Formats: sequence, structure tokens, C-alpha cells
Amino acid sequence: RVLGVELSPLAVESFFAEHQLQAEVHASPLGRHHVAGNLELICGDVFALDKKALADCDAVYDRAALIALPAEMRRRYVDEVYAHLPAGCQGLLITLEYPPHEKQGPPFTVDATEVSHLYSPNWQTALLERRDILADEQLKSCSLAARGFFLYLISLMHRSVRRGYLCQANGQPWTLDQLARMTGCSTPCMVSMISCGNSGRRCRPRRDIATTRRSS
Repeated sequence: RVLGVELSPLAVESFFAEHQLQAEVHASPLGRHHVAGNLELICGDVFALDKKALADCDAVYDRAALIALPAEMRRRYVDEVYAHLPAGCQGLLITLEYPPHEKQGPPFTVDATEVSHLYSPNWQTALLERRDILADEQLKSCSLAARGFFLYLISLMHRSVRRGYLCQANGQPWTLDQLARMTGCSTPCMVSMISCGNSGRRCRPRRDIATTRRSS
């Protein structure tokens, strides 16, 4: 069984459409549950999750949740949500590092020192990999916002039913308004990132991949 939590209804609908899955939907105090086979996505607030909902979790994959939160909410996220996970649960966490004075998140910079501080003493953490995700010379000339946006578009094209194309499950292309909602920005902002990619900023974010294991 795979359990996921997503705040955006559009993102949930898009996920099932992209994978051509028909979900059964029901509501609970946690949100709206979309279930297809052994896959369940809850459209709701991750902070509403309780121990009962997470009791069977053997592993957790955090790709963009922690880095989407400001510092004070990151502390709350680990203290409240991760605290509900059972002992022995293992995790895979992906974070970003970049000069904080060059960009205001999200995504926010979260370095290895902060990860260790946030998760100890209840979790054991280890850095598995550190990678410069902007080694490409053309990408380095783009603003951080534009880089993140383009990387998101690449992931959409990779998951598309026509791999390499920005199209929905029905073969129709995504509209600018739809892409803007999915990326959490306004349409004018998105158009600006596309047209103003060459901003001249020279910061070099790194992606860190860490493993976590709950010890108590």
C-alpha cells in the first residue's frame, strides 16, 4: 500500500489522469481520499495526519515537502508529522542547498546540518548523495525560479503518456493556466519565467539525498 498526501486538488486529479487510474473517492476528517488499488492519495493537510493513519508506514519518501516549508513550519512538520510514524520506519529525504540571500523560497534551502538538527535524536540520518543539479552551463544562466519551473516541466514530460511532450492523459496539451495552477504561481509569473530565463544569476544549488530511520 502506498499512501500520499497532497494539498492541491488539481495535482491529485492530474496524477490519476496521467496514470490512467480510476479512483474511488470518500471523505474523512483527514480530507478527501482517492483510492485506486493499493494506491491512496489524500487531498488535505498533511498536519491533519494522525498515528492511526500512519501506523502501517514502513517507509516515507519526502521529495519536496520539507523544502516547501519555511523554517518554523519545518520544525513543526518533523515534530508533529514524523512523530506519528512508527519506530523502525525508514525515510528517503531530498533537499536543496543554495545561497539563501539569492532567493526567497519555496523551495527553501535546507542543508545537512539543519536536517541533522531537525531529526535528532529520534531519527538517525545519513547523507547518501550530494549532486550539483545545475552543472549544465545553460541552466546556470537562469534564475532559480525559472530553473525549478523548467525542472518541473521536464518531470511532467517524462511522466506524460507521450513521453517528452507536455500533454495530458487525453493527449491534449496543458494550457498555461493549468500549468500555472500546478506549479503554484500566476500565469503572468510563469510566462515571465519562460521569457526571462537568462537573468544572469550565478548561484549553484545542490541537491542532497539523505536517509532517515526512526530509532524511538
